[in-house]
Amino acid sequence: MATKNTSSSSSNEADKVPSNFSLCFKKVASINKQLEDINNRLTADEINNLDEADLSVRLEYVEKLNQNFEQSVSFLEETSDVDMDDTIRSNFMTSYFEVTAKLKRKLGANTNQRAAFRSSTLRQFSVDEPVTVRKTRLPELRIPQFSGSYTEWPAFFAMFSTAIASDMDLSNLEKFQHLKTSLTGAALDTISSLEPTDSNYEKAIDLLKNRFDNKLLLFQTHIKEIFGLHSVDKNSALSLRQLSDKLNAHVRALDTICSKEQMADGLLIYLITSKLDLQSLAKWEEHLHNDKLPSWDSLSSFLDRRCRMLENLESSIKPKSPNHQ
Repeated sequence: MATKNTSSSSSNEADKVPSNFSLCFKKVASINKQLEDINNRLTADEINNLDEADLSVRLEYVEKLNQNFEQSVSFLEETSDVDMDDTIRSNFMTSYFEVTAKLKRKLGANTNQRAAFRSSTLRQFSVDEPVTVRKTRLPELRIPQFSGSYTEWPAFFAMFSTAIASDMDLSNLEKFQHLKTSLTGAALDTISSLEPTDSNYEKAIDLLKNRFDNKLLLFQTHIKEIFGLHSVDKNSALSLRQLSDKLNAHVRALDTICSKEQMADGLLIYLITSKLDLQSLAKWEEHLHNDKLPSWDSLSSFLDRRCRMLENLESSIKPKSPNHQ
């Protein structure tokens, strides 16, 4: 009885394997046929008519076919002694690679086209309409006129550089016109001989810098104006406020061009040189440099040399006494 039951059980398992094998083999063949049909239908014209969503759906479906194919083939190889025909797998993989390549190539082309379109749009916007976007955000800067005062030059040139000189949308000729309309008096006379052309714009800037961008004269002008401040009226808050505001304005300006030590030296130098005779003052001014501020030590040395020189002159031209004749 035991032998009979064992035979019966073995017979049932044998019947089951061929049945499952047959169904699974048909599934493999069906998957292979579906992929071949998809590959044949994906002509160049057909792919060009598909949008990104269509391409993505088809690519996802092909991936599922590949998964089902691999699962079915694995089952067949594990549950039977029959080896799968290599041709079946080779044909499937050939179709799979071709279909996947077609779909991904088209998706990549679409992505590149969108990127190129965005780049082209941005370039067109930045080239064709930069002025409208940039210049409507802030009110137009008004440049104060410059007449030639050394103390006004730094503020004027800083404003002109910000509003006009750095504007890439203006030609040099347009910048030259803006410059001329911002100048009066001695400043305008400095560049009046130049014709308004592109090439003369840089020449005009250089002429103005050489004339008014003078550190020494600017320094001396602030020191002179500090000593020239008016005295305060008795018990006048307004006069005291005006003195304080003007003094602080000059000190802040001096802070941008010199140290506290140089400022102190400048005040002392101005006080002493205002007591000199005209010839000594002229000699002192002769050895000064436009880009270098004088120190108290330099004035002290100058005074010592000047004293010795005058003493020597006075001694040499002094009349001899009669006893020496």
